[in-house]
Amino acid sequence: MHLTKMNVKDLEDFFKNRPAINKSAFCKESGISRQYLNMILNGERPLTDETATKLLQVMKKYGA
Repeated sequence: MHLTKMNVKDLEDFFKNRPAINKSAFCKESGISRQYLNMILNGERPLTDETATKLLQVMKKYGA
C-alpha cells in the first residue's frame, strides 16, 4: 500500500486484509465516526486529506 496518498481502495484493502480489526474501535482511535467511515467506503462521501491523515496514523499502528 502506498501510504503517502491514500485512496478508498487502500482503505478497503486494509480492512479486507485485517478482518479481526474492529471498525468501531478503529474509528474511535482515528477520531472519526463509524457512520462517516461507512459513507467513505460506500462512496457517499469523499476521502479528504484531513481524514486520510487521521486514518493513516492508526493504519500504520496495525501494520499498513
